[in-house]
Amino acid sequence: MLSDKTIQNISIYAEQFKNQKPFKYVVVDDFLSDTTVEDLISGFPVPVKEDMLNEYGEPSLKHTVPNVREINAHYEKFDSYIQSKEFIDYMERITGIEGLIYDPNYFGGGTHNNLSG
Repeated sequence: MLSDKTIQNISIYAEQFKNQKPFKYVVVDDFLSDTTVEDLISGFPVPVKEDMLNEYGEPSLKHTVPNVREINAHYEKFDSYIQSKEFIDYMERITGIEGLIYDPNYFGGGTHNNLSG
């Protein structure tokens, strides 16, 4: 699911991450393969007005879907991948942080669509 470019340049991204100031970060263009991106975009959830509520239960222009596995098979596959040892190993190699874990609760995660206005 990661692009070949991402996999081939893991050590470059790790070096960039390690040396950033004032905090560590890295920008990875073309992170995912084109096929993965196309699959995820084609199935991105259409906003449902009734579901568009803020944390106070009031109408909002933000649509979220926290349980990405329920969107479609592409999102389920992607979710499985980011939970995998392979993906976590790549992220550990880039960040230098050992013991990274997947967040099964998606605290603040999932898809987010902020509409105009």
